Amino acid sequence: MGTDGDGQNDSLEGNLFSGNTYDGIKIWKSENNVIAGNRIGTNFDGTSAVANNWGIFIQGASGNRIGTNADGTSDQYEGNLISG
Repeated sequence: MGTDGDGQNDSLEGNLFSGNTYDGIKIWKSENNVIAGNRIGTNFDGTSAVANNWGIFIQGASGNRIGTNADGTSDQYEGNLISG
């Protein structure tokens, strides 16, 4: 979820996960997920906190990537802003 890091419109592909009473993002018993280019627990601009109960909750899952793959393509857009 978020940017695919293909070099096309990556700065516009992220999601906003904020103000949830439980998990912003939950990965449960799932493999090889990518969470990249998102704002989690912030306002739209990323300038203040809008907390979730848990920002990212991962359980019983493997092979997941949080953030950039550092391949040199759109790495600056693949990081997540996690706050709150």
